[in-house]
Amino acid sequence: MLESKFFNSLKLILRDNTDKLWPFMAKFKTFQNIYSNLDIITKQLKIVLADDVKSIDVDKEFELLIKNKVLVITCNHKEYPSMLKEIYRPPLGLYVKGNLNNFNTDKNLAVIGSRKATDYGKMVTEKIIKELSAYNINIVSGLAIGIDTCAHTWAINQNLKTLAVIGSGFNRLFPSINKSLASQIIENDGAIVSEYPINFEPQKYYFVARNRLISGLSKAVLIVEAQKKSGTLITAKFAEEQNRDILAIPNNIFSQNSFGTNQLIKDGAKLIMSGNDILEEMGMDKKESINDISTLNLSVAQKSIIKLFEKFNELSIDNICESTELGISQILTELTILELNGIIRPTKNNQYIKII
Repeated sequence: MLESKFFNSLKLILRDNTDKLWPFMAKFKTFQNIYSNLDIITKQLKIVLADDVKSIDVDKEFELLIKNKVLVITCNHKEYPSMLKEIYRPPLGLYVKGNLNNFNTDKNLAVIGSRKATDYGKMVTEKIIKELSAYNINIVSGLAIGIDTCAHTWAINQNLKTLAVIGSGFNRLFPSINKSLASQIIENDGAIVSEYPINFEPQKYYFVARNRLISGLSKAVLIVEAQKKSGTLITAKFAEEQNRDILAIPNNIFSQNSFGTNQLIKDGAKLIMSGNDILEEMGMDKKESINDISTLNLSVAQKSIIKLFEKFNELSIDNICESTELGISQILTELTILELNGIIRPTKNNQYIKII
């Protein structure tokens, strides 16, 4: 408890300079010792402290954490996630709500994607998480709107534990629209993690920093959708640096949200079409999935395409255009989803055949 108390005070005093304390850990051993020698350390680091932070009340600030049911787990604590210890300069401490012990494992899968999630992206996220629901896999994401929200929500729905990494203090949760989801995560034996004291406002660069934790806490990172320049691709870059498995969902080449994922696959990321693909990459025993069309949540458009196979042994996009009122873009999206569900597959002559 003492270590947590003094780490919190150091974080409040040094703010973004806290990580500069890493070289001093070997000498001083504990955060209490670092706090006691802070004047010497700040002079060595050439850090000038503002007057208002010099008078921080260590006990009062720690009582605020207790009141808000926030734990502080320092890097020298036995509950600090082992996966994080593998990355370069991990946080010296974490602010936690919920049960972080559930995520001290190599069975964490990060599921991330665009904040402007498409229907395709949402459906793929639902499909993959449903297929993983029979396995002891945890879902890690960033509590952002879009794919992150979808990943956390379906994990809860399928009784999987989920961990959210946020880029602000707990009392300044962003986006605020996901406060209810954050509560659900904790209520369902999940956890929320932050690098920041509870009243720290969200900052743009905090979200970049938290992306390294999303990948660092995970054995593999699944990118569902990503635009050409996005935070999602920053996380993929961190994953590569941290030697994590990078997995990506293929998508329509005409969609802006697919550029990032398709490029990742082109660059060597594992193409993912089912939960079994993920189990294989994570080195877990897998069961053959049983695809039964009647159990799948198919859209009206997808059902209309499947019905066309009663007339055609093979379907072309022209067949679908002539027989339905669907546009080309929607047809391409629906065909991709049907292929991901294992219902159809393309042939060499650009036709589609039904396989179940």
